[in-house]
Amino acid sequence: SAASSAASPVPFFVDKDPCKLFRVEPLTAETIGQASVVITRAFAASPQYIPINECKTYCNDMLAKDDAEGIIFVGSILPGPECVGGEAGFADVPDADPARPPRVVATASLSFCDTSRESFKSLKPPDDAPYLCNIAVDPAFRRKGIARRMLIHVEDYCREHGWSQVYLHVRLGDDAARSLYDTSGYVEVASDSWLVKLQNRTPNALLCKTL
Repeated sequence: SAASSAASPVPFFVDKDPCKLFRVEPLTAETIGQASVVITRAFAASPQYIPINECKTYCNDMLAKDDAEGIIFVGSILPGPECVGGEAGFADVPDADPARPPRVVATASLSFCDTSRESFKSLKPPDDAPYLCNIAVDPAFRRKGIARRMLIHVEDYCREHGWSQVYLHVRLGDDAARSLYDTSGYVEVASDSWLVKLQNRTPNALLCKTL
């Protein structure tokens, strides 16, 4: 996809550091490698774990789709316009340098139809409504407000393109993710019974937000 979306009107700086400006843009061929690493790291300890080669295939497949089918956004950190001594501001970012490309630390995958999302054995979202497949944040950058910024960007993109609702799944028992969505205005549509564990499946809740 080569879509673009309006940047957030208020700049967001990670850790309030002027050398860590956070920017969200559509995935490109140049950022597939970094995005794949983020997705693999983010879900390494969860049932959603995806090996990096499969991540790269998924990202390439999404990039090849029409924007009307789906899009992946990447969240990156780069020096802000008021950054002084850029490398010092990136002390916790390996190999960071203001002259180098921004570091991808988060992704968000958004689907607009059933050709760009998995098939569901239960809790199927509407085929013709935006579905947030996942938000991934590099573990080293969690609890910094990045997931919320990715979510806001996804919602803004949907509004700009005429959508009025967004659906997503959240794992039952994933309190951190559930808190993010609850405090962002999402409401539960339905949830799995814990008995789905007997089918070797992870129980989820289907959430929806009216924009």
